[in-house]
Amino acid sequence: DYVKNRISDDVFFDTISDIGIWCEENANHGLLNFRWLKNHVRFELFRLGRLQFQLFPSKNILFDYSKLPFSRGDNLIYIHIPKAANLDIEECKKSIDYARRFFAEYFSEFEYDYFICESWLLFKGNAKFMKKSANIIKFEELFEYGYSIYNELNCAGSGTVGVATGAAS
Repeated sequence: DYVKNRISDDVFFDTISDIGIWCEENANHGLLNFRWLKNHVRFELFRLGRLQFQLFPSKNILFDYSKLPFSRGDNLIYIHIPKAANLDIEECKKSIDYARRFFAEYFSEFEYDYFICESWLLFKGNAKFMKKSANIIKFEELFEYGYSIYNELNCAGSGTVGVATGAAS
């Protein structure tokens, strides 16, 4: 699909590099999270700079759509944060800009209005114990807060997630 759609080898190799990350997470004893890698094979997930972006028709039954600016079934671009050395905010901004251009060029038929990200990094309580200059706080500020799926008192320590959106344009 990459060749057929004339997507660069750089995007392919950056995207597939995720397999190495998941192998390292399992002490190089193979893949444990093979379900995640189906997104790579299905031509739905792309690493574009610092972040990964996934074509995402929103069908998550856990979302409270009454608290979000989109509806169940709407097309979104899901932002994933792959393991890397640093969550440099300028690199994240460049990555999001790149994604806007990439999806407009290669997936123009996939109409979407929002990026979405679910992560403990977006938990509003992080600001209580992190410096305002922290990259995590700066990353969170790229988004409009949606809500927390789980009890917000547990978000900081248990790895649970919050939902945030950012307009695509």
